[in-house]
Amino acid sequence: MIAAQAKLVYHLNKYYNEKCQSRKAAISKTIREVCKVVSDVLKEVEVQEPRFISSLSEMDNRFEGLEVISPTEFEVVLYLNQMGVFNFVDDGSLPGCAVLKLSDGRKRSITTESIPPAPCRSLTSGSTRLKAGSSSSTSK
Repeated sequence: MIAAQAKLVYHLNKYYNEKCQSRKAAISKTIREVCKVVSDVLKEVEVQEPRFISSLSEMDNRFEGLEVISPTEFEVVLYLNQMGVFNFVDDGSLPGCAVLKLSDGRKRSITTESIPPAPCRSLTSGSTRLKAGSSSSTSK
């Protein structure tokens, strides 16, 4: 019986080392690459719009603020600080296109398929979800 258990343990270890370790390393490499690109994008967003605060940070070889949805879709949260109010303005000119009108009068355009054609929404401070690896973004 001990020989059968030893054989089972040997085959489990062999399977883990051949299949699981390589897949785990590939996933880790992909996440690092995605985080590098997202970090660069978030730095650029923060430079252009100081109201947004990046929540992506690395702690103990893990990325805080990153959620893996699928192998090709990752979600990062951008926080809006307390500096003011912004509104989604749906002018109806292009379907799936909206404009952020900030409290100081500046406008930022957003093109996405996931913003429903609502008359107007207002957020005081909250978060915006940026999806990397997919063609859509959602705002909450």
